[in-house]
Amino acid sequence: PNGIVRNSVICLASRCSCIDCQRIFSLIEPCFGNQSFIMRGRGVSAMTTMVNFLSTMKVIRKKPVEEIDRSSLQKFALTEGQSMEFRRGIDLFNQGKYWQAHEVWEHVWRERDEDGRIFLQGIIQAAAAYYRVTERPSYIGALNNFEKAFMKLEPFPDQFLGVNVEGLRRAIVESFEEVKRLGPGKIREFPAELLRKLDVR
Repeated sequence: PNGIVRNSVICLASRCSCIDCQRIFSLIEPCFGNQSFIMRGRGVSAMTTMVNFLSTMKVIRKKPVEEIDRSSLQKFALTEGQSMEFRRGIDLFNQGKYWQAHEVWEHVWRERDEDGRIFLQGIIQAAAAYYRVTERPSYIGALNNFEKAFMKLEPFPDQFLGVNVEGLRRAIVESFEEVKRLGPGKIREFPAELLRKLDVR
């Protein structure tokens, strides 16, 4: 909505440190080069530059899982750059750097427009869930993200984009059940042996 964009632009122009504004800024700053200094330094110029940029952005609507045509979920070809980022995200995930993996994959997800991009959403939410049982434990956050990740990955075949999806789905279910068993008070006791690595072939 325009109101939200304007508010975000104003926050950014005034060097806001809130998480939402910094997230937006981190996504668009690389597109500006030296103009980013104008955005940081001058309120009106920053807003003008930001609004002009946002007006050219392609908006891709997120589809709910139930709207996805399963017959359309074919393996798609990532560009060379996307493939490198995708693999970098896998490496980060397998090193336990879940938030970094989440951020890297999100850049790839934003560049795709086919229904199969929901697979990327699934692994992004899996990374967010594991982040919520490790670095920033949150009972509700972990449960919500594990559930969303499973729902996004459920329509896909056992292997997709080289990832053992069936193995990941099993790991998500095990982790979800363990979080429920631990409860809010013991979420920090989530067992390290359930922090499974992505099996890539």
